[in-house]
Formats: sequence, structure tokens, C-alpha cells
Amino acid sequence: MCIRDRDKTLITKVVSYTVLWHMYRYVERYIPYMVDCVMPAGVKEAPLAVSLVNDECDRATNIQRVNNERPKDGKKKDFVLCSQALDYYADDFSIRIVEFLEAMFMFGIDKAVFYEFKVHPNIKKVLEYYKKLGKVDSYLFSLPGDYPNIPYIQHKLFKEKIDVRWIIEPYPLNDCFYRNIHLYKYVLL
Repeated sequence: MCIRDRDKTLITKVVSYTVLWHMYRYVERYIPYMVDCVMPAGVKEAPLAVSLVNDECDRATNIQRVNNERPKDGKKKDFVLCSQALDYYADDFSIRIVEFLEAMFMFGIDKAVFYEFKVHPNIKKVLEYYKKLGKVDSYLFSLPGDYPNIPYIQHKLFKEKIDVRWIIEPYPLNDCFYRNIHLYKYVLL
């Protein structure tokens, strides 16, 4: 179901879905899928939000806003860099992040995008500084479902069960890709 405005709902069928991360050796509850639906003929603009239901008469209990940002001047910038989610709540890697960002900007990156679990206060300051310059976007990131979102326990989970980190990693990278696909010519991971 694609919601266009408050008064109008458009219903369409799912034509395919694809597993984004094949976990042959993992048994996990949360598996990412790409769900494709076709917009009916005559509809040219992107929906404001989408919701998935089993039957068109079912009540929707989920909704996802569609990000369809386009450059205001119609010209895409060259490069955006998408980073994996940062998990440095106790470790101060702020100087390394500054070095990394400055090197990336020298190589021609227009913007870097970070996703944050819980980061050290100095890393937060670095990200905020570059955000003010318009060179960085950062988004808070949390784990789905019943995975822990308490920083110490989350960090310990990633250290002890690297498989969980690998399973979660595609989420921020895919989000970054789809947020920026219309704004930049190249999206680097």
C-alpha cells in the first residue's frame, strides 16, 4: 500500500522480494529483504510512505516513510561515502576519524555518512563539527527487536558474537545507499 497524502491510499501488489543478506550458516530472526511493488500506470511521483499488509483489507500496523530527496538545483554531486555503524562508546578514536575524513575529502568525497550506536563524546564532537561544515551526515542507529540497545551490552554482543555484527551491517549501508542514490553520482561503501 502506498500512501500519497492524507486522503488517498494507493494499493498495489508485491511482485517480488529478495533476501539482501544470505545467511546460510546463521539462524537468525531478522533477515533483510528487498520488497518490490509496481506503481500503477499513470502514477509518476514517488509515494510519501509505504506499508505492507497480507491482504488489501487488512489494517496496516507498519509504515515506512519514503525518502525521495533530489538535488534542489537538479545536479548530483560526485561522491558520498557510507560508513558502517560506529560502535565506539568507550574508545576515543576521534583523531583517527578526523584523519580518515580529511583523507577522504582530499580524495574528492563530497560527504560522509555515519550511523552511530553509542559513540565516545569526542567522536560525537568530531561528527558535529563536520556536520556544521556540511561534510557529514550522521544518524542514530539501534538494533532491531529484542537485541540489546544498552551500550555496554551491545558492545559486548558485537565482540563476542561477530556474526550478529555481520548480520546487522547491511542495514545502515543499504539505508545510506537509498538515501543518497538521487543526490550523488557515486555511492561508496
